[in-house]
Amino acid sequence: MQLRTDALCTAEDVINNGGLVQDDNDDNTFIENRINNITAAFNIEVGVNQFLTNSFSYDMNGNGLSKIYMTRRYQPLLSITSIYDDTAWLYPESSLIDSSDYVIVDGVYIQLLDLVFTCGIQNIRVSGTRGYAENSNEMLALKNQCIIEVTRTFNRRGTEDVTGITDPHGNVTYIKRGWTEDTKNLLDSLKVLSLY
Repeated sequence: MQLRTDALCTAEDVINNGGLVQDDNDDNTFIENRINNITAAFNIEVGVNQFLTNSFSYDMNGNGLSKIYMTRRYQPLLSITSIYDDTAWLYPESSLIDSSDYVIVDGVYIQLLDLVFTCGIQNIRVSGTRGYAENSNEMLALKNQCIIEVTRTFNRRGTEDVTGITDPHGNVTYIKRGWTEDTKNLLDSLKVLSLY
């Protein structure tokens, strides 16, 4: 098994910090598989492609206003390399908006200072970086919660989902699956309100 390039932790992290004892190589494969699945689930829960800082280029509709909200997958917006506004979709240098004409607000939207974006379909091209630095508090918290969730799933392998049928009418009691409260709280705190 190979870890995703954006995996939130490694099998060694889980073994060393989660207190797991490996029985065989199958355990390592199981752990790496769970890391990949939990990383993907965290990404989906928060609505991002990945948490680590990465570059992007995104074409979006111009709205005739002075601000444009980035979709959740491009948040938090860290820096902008360029913004083009071109209804012909050619994006020549003449359609480049000068960096002194805009600011990033709360990592969520771009505010033009004395201009408005032209109304159009896919006429705004934004390039830049988004995400969290590797050793940021957010990434360290995500790594820790990933280790906790992998450890939980490792420890409950083979546990039946159904714990018992409680009456003759077929009522069934299930084991509650899902994130710990700390994981839920962390993921909720990383969700950014997207108004687009």
